[in-house]
Amino acid sequence: MTNLGALDLDAMDYDPEEDDTEPSPHGRFLRGAARPGSASVRAWHGVIPAQHLTPLKADAMLLKEKAPGETFWIDAESTPRCSLEQLALAVLRFHAGSEVSADSPPVRGAEFWIQVRGSDGSPTIALHWDSDELHKRASGEHLPPWLATVTYLGSSGAPTVVLPAVADAHGRAVRAGACCAHLSHPVPGKHLAFDGRLLHGALHDMQAPSAAPYVRISLLVNVWLGHRPAEAATLPPQLAASLSNAAVAHFGQAVQAVPVAPEASAEPDAAGWRSLKVGFVPRRSLCDATPGWRTLGLGFPFFHPPLRVRGFPP
Repeated sequence: MTNLGALDLDAMDYDPEEDDTEPSPHGRFLRGAARPGSASVRAWHGVIPAQHLTPLKADAMLLKEKAPGETFWIDAESTPRCSLEQLALAVLRFHAGSEVSADSPPVRGAEFWIQVRGSDGSPTIALHWDSDELHKRASGEHLPPWLATVTYLGSSGAPTVVLPAVADAHGRAVRAGACCAHLSHPVPGKHLAFDGRLLHGALHDMQAPSAAPYVRISLLVNVWLGHRPAEAATLPPQLAASLSNAAVAHFGQAVQAVPVAPEASAEPDAAGWRSLKVGFVPRRSLCDATPGWRTLGLGFPFFHPPLRVRGFPP
């Protein structure tokens, strides 16, 4: 997927006076500004050396036990106290250090959290947009991060799917870019980064069939410019002290995975492309009341034509 460029998502009717909280002064930038780079989705292999994978997995399991479902924050200029904060700052400095333009809002920091999904529980992470959820509930305004990333600690579980759909100020879906998506299978130490505006998830139906039980562990880091998500708190000192503490990310030694350009795969079934159906068929009563339902844009309810999905090379 090529770079989306600038998007005028606020041309639609957004009236902050309808809401209880003031909109963010950086909302238009985060929703509409072009992200640097030639592609909206990229991946690197070997970011986490093998010797750090086991301690990070133990950290993730401890966070799942002590702080389930919580997201955390570290300021751009903070000193990291544990491996997870080391990783979050390494991600921020690698991407924001060379890719943020001088006229952009300042780099505030990194939001980070863990995902642990087992074959015996809920292996799928539903399609969603990353956002400041507390701000959205209070004001109705959707605020996406500047950049979203996934770093895998193992090779099991659902692949990450990134789709060419963004959300406007109200959180309503808008198609963006080419009609193709990217599929990233877990590989130990692999780092996936994509435009923080894009719709994404981890879909169990897209992974290779396996009868063996597994646990999928990933570390998520979002880079924010100008804005700090309201619910992301710093790690409590006692919890930070209980985690490993090492410089775990080595971007200088990583190898970037460069996807084949969409134009190189003209045939639907060629070169690893797959068809992915997104959305659902509305109820018959809605179809009858809306004869043109097949041409409706993304939203709720919505119908989206099948997307062509291509995976990054292993």
